[in-house]
Amino acid sequence: MFAVLNHPIYRRLFTAQVVSVLGTGLATVALGFLALKISPLQAGLVLGMAFAIRMVANVAVTLAANALLMNVPRMRLLSMLDYSRAAMVLAFPFVYEI
Repeated sequence: MFAVLNHPIYRRLFTAQVVSVLGTGLATVALGFLALKISPLQAGLVLGMAFAIRMVANVAVTLAANALLMNVPRMRLLSMLDYSRAAMVLAFPFVYEI
């Protein structure tokens, strides 16, 4: 079962996927705690709106960004997107209003 991890390219891709899934999960949990901290009585509404905006952004922005950034090197683009997502998550503690 672990023999596939001997292949260096697959191991890097698998590690990147695991880190991405962990980061997405931690961001989701952090967003839930932030919604509860900001508005305990309306946390479900806040969280639902945040997830709805996130899904719309995933669908709409992905298509537009793919068309606009076709000539940008993928590795650099993905790294910049990871850093920007990390910066947004690090800004969560400074949000105090809905």
